Amino acid sequence: MDDGALLEAAADNLAGWHECSVGALGFASATGPWWWTSPSPGPWIYFTAILRRVPNGRPEITAALDALRAHLDDPAGSYEAVCDSFGVLNLERLDLARRMTGLWYGRPAGPIPREPDLDDLIITEVRSEADLAAFEQATCAAFAAPQPLTPFEIHSPGILQDPAMHVIIGRVGDAVVSGAMAYRAAGVLGIYGIGTVPGHRRQGHASALTRACLAIEPMLPATLQPSIEATGLYRRLGFTEVGRFTHWG
Repeated sequence: MDDGALLEAAADNLAGWHECSVGALGFASATGPWWWTSPSPGPWIYFTAILRRVPNGRPEITAALDALRAHLDDPAGSYEAVCDSFGVLNLERLDLARRMTGLWYGRPAGPIPREPDLDDLIITEVRSEADLAAFEQATCAAFAAPQPLTPFEIHSPGILQDPAMHVIIGRVGDAVVSGAMAYRAAGVLGIYGIGTVPGHRRQGHASALTRACLAIEPMLPATLQPSIEATGLYRRLGFTEVGRFTHWG
């Protein structure tokens, strides 16, 4: 799979992860030729629109912008968080502001690099609502986000019914201190939300969780959107930059 095909697969995977996540929370979504959209997904971590394929030439750009304009004009929308998955559109003409530009990293299918196991870290896949609530709390702490007022405001137990969705936690003793998610769709494994709570960082948790995600489907290419600080870690695991996205709001 070349970088262009991988990027479009990554965008569709991102849309699938969103559809599973916001659908489990009870929010509607739609998939069109250009965009995945959800009028009001609620929790701050989710986009309201994701560009699924690259528009080539002025007619396709116009068609993509017209489709997004129809979404933006929907009175059901409560706020806008738009992901141009390929960083190719200027959405200022739709009265949106550029919030950030980020990286896509991809890794070909194949063996997972071995690293020493961490003696005190126990990695398991979430199967119960109790573990999902602990995952939600830990990842909010990891990303310095407000804790949910009630469990499952961000991640509903319904996501555990989707066989494509995998939620991973890392425990030290009885405490959940790190987490990650992986989603199989569009021929790739998308990895999301790898985070470690303060006090347990720089101990190899992110690398261990990434390798645990890769082990779910090692014969699929994998994609993720790393922070700048984490790019070295992912390069060591075989990821390389394959594109850039832009977040508008």
